[in-house]
Amino acid sequence: MTRIKAVLAALATIAAVLVVAPASAQASGETCYWITAKSNSNCDNMTSTDTMLPECWQGPYTQPRSATVYSGSAGTITVYLGYFQGLTGQCRSVMARMLISVNNGTTLTNCYARLQRASDGKTLYSWGTTSIRQTDLLYDAGTTSAAWATCTVNGTSYSNGTTGY
Repeated sequence: MTRIKAVLAALATIAAVLVVAPASAQASGETCYWITAKSNSNCDNMTSTDTMLPECWQGPYTQPRSATVYSGSAGTITVYLGYFQGLTGQCRSVMARMLISVNNGTTLTNCYARLQRASDGKTLYSWGTTSIRQTDLLYDAGTTSAAWATCTVNGTSYSNGTTGY
């Protein structure tokens, strides 16, 4: 009976370590990390209002890739691939951001920004016709992601996307 209790206690300790602290995060001290290699991260689906890892949103932000979705008499629509390093440089998370600047009277429908991670195809969307649409974050250390946007302007559909980064 004592031996069974000892084995159960050892198994409980091992299970607690595995659940509380993934090895990849413990070993490297990373803010964001892969739970399942290149397909699931603790930073996936975060928003600017999440308090779990605010340092990702507060650190350096760049838009290394962009693509024009629409440019014409009604205005412009551009999609950007945004990249967050985080305060410690350990965030490596991306989002898609669509900027819409159109003239009054322009009819916009079916507008969305899309972000897709290359390693597993995980895709996030942000639908709407407000001046800024942005997806939640995806972690993409060791892989690439791309942004895409689609919008119907005065009855004609336009789409374009960035190259991977």
